[in-house]
Formats: sequence, structure tokens, C-alpha cells
Amino acid sequence: MRKFTVNLLSLSLGLALMPWAQAANSPQQKQLLEELKKANQENRKLRHDLKHHFHSLEYMMDTDPEKAKSYLYELSEHVEAVKVLTTKNQVLDYIINSKMAVCRTKGIAFTYEVQDDLTQMQDFDLISLLSNALDNAIEAQEYVDNKFISCKTLDGKTATKILIENACDTVRLQKSEDTYLTIKQNKGQHGIGMGRIKTIAESYHGYMKVIVQGSFLLEISIPKKKCE
Repeated sequence: MRKFTVNLLSLSLGLALMPWAQAANSPQQKQLLEELKKANQENRKLRHDLKHHFHSLEYMMDTDPEKAKSYLYELSEHVEAVKVLTTKNQVLDYIINSKMAVCRTKGIAFTYEVQDDLTQMQDFDLISLLSNALDNAIEAQEYVDNKFISCKTLDGKTATKILIENACDTVRLQKSEDTYLTIKQNKGQHGIGMGRIKTIAESYHGYMKVIVQGSFLLEISIPKKKCE
């Protein structure tokens, strides 16, 4: 029996965001569109599998209840229950849940705490900011043994504070002005992600800063109301 993952959020979110994603023209938007397509494909496969399993169970319940019980137990052993985030912001939900799924496949311990759902941000900005930050954190785990990422959005009186902490190899970090850059083979990619994060934060009259003390901590502040 093939092992599969139950993730109903990706189905409902994919349907909700598909009209928006079809208008995508930036690399981040196109990436999200591809992820939504993959999510919908996986859910079609899941529905197809479950349909056959339920039909089999229905037949067994009528003909051999004990066999049905055994089959249900076997089925439950091959279903991976997935914890998903559900807030008032579907874009935030999808970003965190999709990156959490990536971490699961790479053996990275991923934890999150969401006190604020960042509805003050435009969808495109949120995707660019959070996807860049989490992608950087995921990439950094390739060079460490104790792989972990923590993502928090903390609710302050006037601003939402985003804290993303991850394990890092400090040898691969280079200090550059008020931030850190990773040593990459493609020199043209240095700082592009971090620069984009800083630009978006400042466009909301917020800030970005990095603290490296054993781990890598990215702190981003986004005011509750965007100043004009």
C-alpha cells in the first residue's frame, strides 16, 4: 500500500488562490503558481486513492467486518497526518505550510508560532519577504548537523515582529554592512534575497536586522498600519 499525506489545506487554498495566481508575472508569483499546481495534483491523487480505499472498506463492512477492521488499521498505518496552520491569511498559511512540508522531506525540525497573521501586508510583498527568508533558512541547513528552523510572528502594540531563527555554519557567513551574506558559488546571488527582504520591510516603514550568536536570527518589524 502506498504511503500518502493527508493535507486538505492545500486543496482549499489552491482553489481560493488560483485566479490570483494565474495573473502572476514576477518570479515569486510564478513560483507560488507552480506550488499551487503541484498541491492540486497531489490532492487529485489523494482523492483518487481514498475513493478506492473507501469503496473497498464499504464492501468489506458488508461481507467481512473483521477484515474491514484489519484493513482500516492497515490504512491508518500508511496515512501521515500533517499539522497545518490555519489563520485568516491564506497566503501566510500556504507559505508556512509549504515550507514546513519541504523541511519535513529534508529532515529539518520546523516549529512555528503565529500570534499575528500579517494582514497589513500586500500578498505579493508577504510572499517575497517570507519565502525568501524561509528559503534562506532551509538552504543554510545543508551545512549543519542539528537542523532546525523556528518561525514566529509576534503581535505587538504597533507592529508585528517576524522572527526566523535557524541553525547555521558561521564559517560560511560574511559580514556586509548591517547584515550577513552566505558564501555562494554564484557571486551574483549574494545578498539579493536579504536585500529584497530589507527593501520590503522598509517600504512598510519597518526594519530588518540580523543577529548571529551560535544560530542565525532574522528579525523583521512590520508596522500594523502602513504609513503613506
